[in-house]
Amino acid sequence: QGVMEWGPLSFPGEKPSGRGHAGVVVREPYVYFFAGDSVMEGELADMWRFDYMSAYPPRCQAVGEATQSAVANEEMEFTIETRTVLGKTPHSCSSEFTVEFHGLQSSSFLSGQVSKEQLPDRCRYSVRYMSTLIGVFQMQITSGGQPIHNSPMEVKVHPGPTFPANSVATGLGLTACQAGVQCGFNVYARDERRNQGLGDDRLRVLIVGPCIGDRLDPVTNLLSPCTGPDTLVAFSRYNYDGSYRVSYTLTAAGNYSMNVLLRGNHHIEGSPFLSTVTASDIHPDLTWIYGRGLSYSEAGLSSNVYVQTRDEFGNNISMQGADTIVPTFVGDDGGEMQVRVRQQALEGGLYEIIYYPFTDDPGMADISVNGIWSMQFNVTPQAVFSPQENVAESLRLIIFAPIACFVFGVGTALVVNRVQALHRKKKQEREKEEKGALQGENEGDGDDENNPRDDAGDEPDGGGMQPESVIREMVQKSFLSAEEGTQARELLKAEDPVAIRALDTYHESTEEDAKKMAVLAHRLKKILFLVDDGLEVAQGGARVPVEPRQE
Repeated sequence: QGVMEWGPLSFPGEKPSGRGHAGVVVREPYVYFFAGDSVMEGELADMWRFDYMSAYPPRCQAVGEATQSAVANEEMEFTIETRTVLGKTPHSCSSEFTVEFHGLQSSSFLSGQVSKEQLPDRCRYSVRYMSTLIGVFQMQITSGGQPIHNSPMEVKVHPGPTFPANSVATGLGLTACQAGVQCGFNVYARDERRNQGLGDDRLRVLIVGPCIGDRLDPVTNLLSPCTGPDTLVAFSRYNYDGSYRVSYTLTAAGNYSMNVLLRGNHHIEGSPFLSTVTASDIHPDLTWIYGRGLSYSEAGLSSNVYVQTRDEFGNNISMQGADTIVPTFVGDDGGEMQVRVRQQALEGGLYEIIYYPFTDDPGMADISVNGIWSMQFNVTPQAVFSPQENVAESLRLIIFAPIACFVFGVGTALVVNRVQALHRKKKQEREKEEKGALQGENEGDGDDENNPRDDAGDEPDGGGMQPESVIREMVQKSFLSAEEGTQARELLKAEDPVAIRALDTYHESTEEDAKKMAVLAHRLKKILFLVDDGLEVAQGGARVPVEPRQE
């Protein structure tokens, strides 16, 4: 005889109904409960069976580093240690587990994959999961609807390794800065899934510039990176949260390239960035005025001076028109000078001041910049026309000189018109003669020695050739091109004296025809070259402008 001590046990499933008498039978791996005094298992339908050799959730727990911490984009793994209701290690893999992750900082959801491995003395349960997001997740592990011993638990997912191509930079200092002012921007490390990274990699920022020349590519219409002349290294500070703070100070105005590099020489997204450094505020000691108008001016004519505004680093002021330039002209008598003033803003902080004195009265000019700096210089306009003591001489210059110029112009116009009329008449007569000669050549023998003289003045010489025939033969024998032949005919029709003289020399020569034709071709090409150049050869060999021929 013995005494069996009973204690409360929790089993999955429904609870049996209450009975006046009950019995229990233990047959591994089950415990049978039934009603009555001596009923064997399996004899009654109202019998409940409980598996006391399977994993009992309240006595199971998850173990491993992955139950508390994980890395984004990496597969994590931990195990579930199982125990029976009596605290024993189950031998079979009959239990099922469900693993779920719920984001505490977002609405994200993730499921873990549970795998079983039957070992000789037990069953091994492994859980694998991978999160693409970072943050804190609540992990719940259940079996048959019951949570295991240490469920739920919090898992913190950390960023993965820094991926430079996904890392970004923000801030005004990326694209603009002012000379002498500390500028900056922020760099945020990102992993492969664009989560903010750990940021424990070395960050390098190389500043190249200022740029020389135009950065706009005319083909692609894109801005090209700077190539020099100098390279600077900016200062960076790690903030221990996956971000960096970059700061730099430049004194030379111009365009720069910001090369932001992570994990060696890998550019981040958008790098290199193109930044423009503008000039600082105007500095009086470095601003200067120059121009001819500082030392010389004439009454009745405009003179100009230039004001170049610069900052304390010697940069030309970048913001055109941002400065106030005030020119003031005061006469020697203390009154305002009779002068008209106009100014215009050019490029690079340069201003042009144009003043027009009406009289030759001297005075003083004062040019102020932004009301904090000014420069004075004497203005002594020179008289354009000196006064004449002889009144008659003055009247002659004022009245008769313009009249004489007018009469001379009218006379010249009449002479030119008469010359043009004679030229037109002569041309018409020449065309009529050419037409008659052409008709005679078609009707009679073209090689007759008694043929009349051609339009270039060729005399019958017993076998001599007409100018048109000479030119045609030179083109056929490739001494002249077709275009050059056409131009040579035009010169002969226009009675160009140099071309006619060259043709006369050809006929007078006693050399062989080929040599004569080569010499003539050389002379005609030279004449055509000079005509194309806007010049013609005079008898003395000098080049003189070609007068336009009136048709």
